[in-house]
Amino acid sequence: MTADQLAERLGVVKTTMANKAGLINRTLELGIFEPELTRVAMLQQLIVDARMLPAELRDEARRRGLIPDLDALRAVA
Repeated sequence: MTADQLAERLGVVKTTMANKAGLINRTLELGIFEPELTRVAMLQQLIVDARMLPAELRDEARRRGLIPDLDALRAVA
């Protein structure tokens, strides 16, 4: 659903909806990538820069071999 469609269905102006969304994001300190608030199907299609992930997700990705352990590679070099 587009922002225009959502605003129309909610019966509000799109800019008002966007302003309220911004207020909610700032108040709850939400970032762009919030895995707990994202549908699994969307997460499966998502390509992200691992450097932007929370530390616990980066650590898990390293353990699974999905991303390189740069510290270990530097130690060898």
